[in-house]
Amino acid sequence: MKLIKKPNMNLKKFLDSINIAKQCRKYNLSVWQCPQFLFLILGLVVIISSLAIYFIGIHYSDDPEVIALIVLFMSVFLIMVDFSIIKSFERLAEVARMKSEFVSVVSHQLRSPLSNLKWVVDLLISGKIESVSEKQSVYLQILRENSRRMEGLVSDLLIVSRIEADNLPFKIEKASL
Repeated sequence: MKLIKKPNMNLKKFLDSINIAKQCRKYNLSVWQCPQFLFLILGLVVIISSLAIYFIGIHYSDDPEVIALIVLFMSVFLIMVDFSIIKSFERLAEVARMKSEFVSVVSHQLRSPLSNLKWVVDLLISGKIESVSEKQSVYLQILRENSRRMEGLVSDLLIVSRIEADNLPFKIEKASL
């Protein structure tokens, strides 16, 4: 019996985590705004800072162990600061993505019941099912007006969702200046 080896999932997860373009698409961000790209840039800052500290240290001290310890402690400190900054940016990007998805889902979920409500109210006001009293007609008019207002709010939510997702189509028109 032949054993088939499955690819190591940890390696795949690791490769996915360092794929900057994939991570940026996940958060719907450009490369310049992506936390992983920021991590790369801050890593370069740590390397340059470590080298600068080393060269300054050898200028002022002859003891290589002291210089190495100073460079080591500064590098560890900078890496810890970088890591906390990156994790904060990742959380912010994830929250923004989740908020956009929530707004999109909620607006679509609200639109269907509102359409049904509007249809039923219009049907009742028309009197095709049965006649309505004047008092009922007043309440139905209020209900119709509120459903129209709610429908406008849901449409605004959908527009906001499309703007955040960069899916809002442009309508080009001539305008006088």
